[in-house]
Amino acid sequence: MSATQRVHQVGYLPQSLPQSTSLLVWEALCSGYRALRPDLSSAMVDKDIQAVLDQLGIVDLALRPLSTLSGGQRQMVGLAQVLVRRPQLMLLDEPTSALDMRWQLRVLELLHDICRATGAIAVTAIHDINLALRFCDWIAVLSQGQLLAAGPARETISTRLLWDAFGIKARVEKCSLGWPMVITDGTQTRQHTSADAYRSAVNTAIFSSGLSPHLSHTGQTPALATET
Repeated sequence: MSATQRVHQVGYLPQSLPQSTSLLVWEALCSGYRALRPDLSSAMVDKDIQAVLDQLGIVDLALRPLSTLSGGQRQMVGLAQVLVRRPQLMLLDEPTSALDMRWQLRVLELLHDICRATGAIAVTAIHDINLALRFCDWIAVLSQGQLLAAGPARETISTRLLWDAFGIKARVEKCSLGWPMVITDGTQTRQHTSADAYRSAVNTAIFSSGLSPHLSHTGQTPALATET
């Protein structure tokens, strides 16, 4: 894939928030989108930006300077910069880290719906395993570049894996509505060994998409990465 194709097909949201500047939210979205899609008319650019702001529920931020926004609001603007391009692959590094519970659910529900509707793939770093279980199709647990476990999210997360990956005693149970949840019972004092150093470097990776891919033996299937 050429650099030009990659720019159009891949959207990246870094963990760092959009820079605090005097630019209005609309101007920040417009300038980035125009740079990537100079072929679009002003009317089409405005229409696409309006649609994304509506989807995310942040229309009220459109005419506010980035410098006046909270961390969570700037994170939503960063996500809007990705979504307005409609990429087929979204690399999202902790897209909900600065959001409260309501906005975490809203963002992940929207990403899930977009992937289902368009066949796009979202590779999303996330620390909350319960959100991962609810919204992601595939999960992989990595440690020091090695694959510890991978597969359908609800089949992969287990009591043993949570102990091996995080050193915690935990159970996976279903709530009254049928959603799987990780319930922690605490940690256990144990003698420190080289295995503990291994566990401390474990990453949790979530793969969310509208597709049902299978991990290949090459390990090159997209996955999400979250440090523990």
